[in-house]
Amino acid sequence: ALAAKLGHPLISLFFHSGKGESRCVNGRMAIINLLCDPSQEDHGELRLAASDECMEGTCDGCTYSFVWRTPKACKLCTADDYTEQFLKCTNKSKTTQYIWKPETRCAGGVVKPENKIEPCSIT
Repeated sequence: ALAAKLGHPLISLFFHSGKGESRCVNGRMAIINLLCDPSQEDHGELRLAASDECMEGTCDGCTYSFVWRTPKACKLCTADDYTEQFLKCTNKSKTTQYIWKPETRCAGGVVKPENKIEPCSIT
């Protein structure tokens, strides 16, 4: 549900104490949702997952949900993740620029090529 709401790939990790107690009969649980976010630096940002129903990341004090936005949860970039865009001829030269495809959610891997400037050819 969280992945669909955010529109990004999601990896969920579940940690369960396995030991019940008076307040949490079934034990305590932490759910960490790793969200691919290439805009984050280094390891990203871990926060309690607040929702309209449960503002503190838990509804019952026993199960806590976190969202960890990190580039480490992304797939590695490949050449298939960018596309060429040809710009019109200006001053007898044309520029080919490489742009990430709109649906691209990747980090690391292949580096997007630098723009290429070439003479215009008349056909």
